[in-house]
Amino acid sequence: MTPRLRSGFCRLVWIALIAQTCSAAINFGALYHDTFDPYYRTPEGAVPAGSRVTLRLRTAHFGASAVKLRIYLLDTGSGSTTGPKDSPMSFLESRAGYDEWTITYRTPSKPTIVYYKFVVENGSETAYYSDDYIDDFDNLNKGGTGTAASTEPFDSFQITAYDPSFQTPSWMATANVYQIFPDRFRNGKTSNDYCASGSSSGCPSFYGAPPSSTIAVTPWNSLLCDPHNASGPCYQNFGSVFYGGDLLGIQNELNYLKSMGFDTLYLTPIFEASSNHRYDTDDYLTVDPALGGNAALTSLIGALKQRGMRLILDAVFNHASSDSIYFNRYSRFPNTGACQSLNSPYRSWFHFKDTHVPCGSADYSGWFGLDSLPTFDHTVQAVQNFFFSVMTHWYSAGANGWRFDVASDPNFPHAWWTATRKYAKSRDNDGPLIGEIWPNASQWLAGDQLDSTMNYRFRRNVLGFARGQYGWVDENDHGNDAILPLTPSQFDRANRAVRDDYPPQANAAMLNLIDSHDTNRALYVLTELGDNGLVQAKQRLKLAVLFQFTYMGAPMVFYGDEAAINAPSRYNGANGPVGDPYARAPYPWADQAGNPAIYGPPDQDMIAYYTKLAHLRKQYPVLATGTFVTLLTGAHTYAYARAGSAQTAIVALNNGSTADSSSIPLGEYFANGTQLRDLLTGTSYTVSDGAISLTLPAVSGVVLVTSAQ
Repeated sequence: MTPRLRSGFCRLVWIALIAQTCSAAINFGALYHDTFDPYYRTPEGAVPAGSRVTLRLRTAHFGASAVKLRIYLLDTGSGSTTGPKDSPMSFLESRAGYDEWTITYRTPSKPTIVYYKFVVENGSETAYYSDDYIDDFDNLNKGGTGTAASTEPFDSFQITAYDPSFQTPSWMATANVYQIFPDRFRNGKTSNDYCASGSSSGCPSFYGAPPSSTIAVTPWNSLLCDPHNASGPCYQNFGSVFYGGDLLGIQNELNYLKSMGFDTLYLTPIFEASSNHRYDTDDYLTVDPALGGNAALTSLIGALKQRGMRLILDAVFNHASSDSIYFNRYSRFPNTGACQSLNSPYRSWFHFKDTHVPCGSADYSGWFGLDSLPTFDHTVQAVQNFFFSVMTHWYSAGANGWRFDVASDPNFPHAWWTATRKYAKSRDNDGPLIGEIWPNASQWLAGDQLDSTMNYRFRRNVLGFARGQYGWVDENDHGNDAILPLTPSQFDRANRAVRDDYPPQANAAMLNLIDSHDTNRALYVLTELGDNGLVQAKQRLKLAVLFQFTYMGAPMVFYGDEAAINAPSRYNGANGPVGDPYARAPYPWADQAGNPAIYGPPDQDMIAYYTKLAHLRKQYPVLATGTFVTLLTGAHTYAYARAGSAQTAIVALNNGSTADSSSIPLGEYFANGTQLRDLLTGTSYTVSDGAISLTLPAVSGVVLVTSAQ
């Protein structure tokens, strides 16, 4: 390494040498910056607002006459972007035949997303060095090293500068969450089923259609009616096919869920609506009668509290149903809805294109272009005040937190979420605010808006690792979700990129899922042709779940995955298999009528595996709250530590199709001679020469702790 140039004379000599190369072209291959390398960026990842971050760029020796740091800022409160602003970097030193340039940048004092790149000048030549990820869904190429270009690229490196006072509910870090789509989990009371003989809920008419368009499925263990089958009885009928699952059914299975180690439920919408998914709300203050009504929710919440369990509700605040109290297009309710009159108290709540009354489909904006889902105007204070009252109402009823549907929709201004956080935290500071945001969610997670997201970025990574050498593309309501096959090193890099984008408080509160009601089932995604018995697919599922339960953030399990529910897609869209509605199959209860083998029967070995992991996460808190440290990224073996002051656990995973032997360095954590045991199999290992040697069978893993733990 060339000593740093300190004297004024040496500096003048160096500048003179630079001048001699002013007309030289810039060596693109020499340009280098790595957000994961503390020499080039420190501290790594998200930082409190007002922090100093040291950034460095490498150039060819005498390969630049000037280097600038170019900054763009995204104001998370308003969503507006400012810049560019250039700041000169200083020559630091020459090392290994290259020149190093440096700057210490102070982030703004309020929450913002800092986007930065480097501008390199050499006489009349200019080059840019920036991040090279494809889009906000690309975890693999996000962060780390970048690429050089002769024209300014759109992509930038990122620093999330978050509110220093940002706190997320501490209980989320250790929660085990179970997601339920209520219509398909369990029918506890058939007398409130839609269209059943003598039902208290009757057989409703939705969106002006006759009651006959509502399909009540019997028996429970029946194949889903395929809305993509043009010759079938429910062609294009995605929403009005009801199995009859309800809140009492959920309550009746709380002992089952609690015994497995789940302590938190997330329910997809339960308020009165016109569909089985209930994302088209009719009345935000009434639980759907087919779910048992308000009394059933009161009973469920009481039963949850008795067991020390929590409840997260789904908030669909972006749009309502056109058949709702508020819009009332089909005059189903006695009040005057926004569609019916210019004088309706709700008229200003929605996006109307004209003054036609009663309105038609062309007269207003609907989410995703659907006339059944008119969108709210979130710039109207009365709209926000109403939803504040909705949140307060259900907090008072016993709800513990909210998951916000389509939280990243452009229809929501950032100011909406800023105000929502302030209001919600004043009512329940311990209630999580979780956004449905599929790509990079940094601009909502800077401490001034949401606590966390449904972590679809996690899903993409872990399924890519579990699939090993095979990729996958899902087609869903939110676009195509490409799942790339990931090696251990790529898996580690992709997870690191996600961690670096978010504040540590948000990472701790993430809902880490491997599937949901909007995707194909994980088991189906992990199934390859020829795996007729699903043996390999179930091994891959176990591998994915092992990482899910030993990583930071809350593991969230979609109902039935723990039983290896087998619900494959029967339709491929333009780009891949479609998850909706196939992922929403009924839980295959063996004591219900019909054929449990259609989607099951429940795999008891898989249930036992989920149960073991969920309980281990509670028994060994370090698996949830310990520091995450990568130990090994081999050809197929990936190993990491979850380290705490009182405990350390080591996890190793093999995603290869054959057994893989490796040596995992552990000298930082355990002395030679220390005995470690696998919590899954009981196998013992001894630390020798600062490492352990182990051979993992194909698609398997271990969780190691000291024998004394």
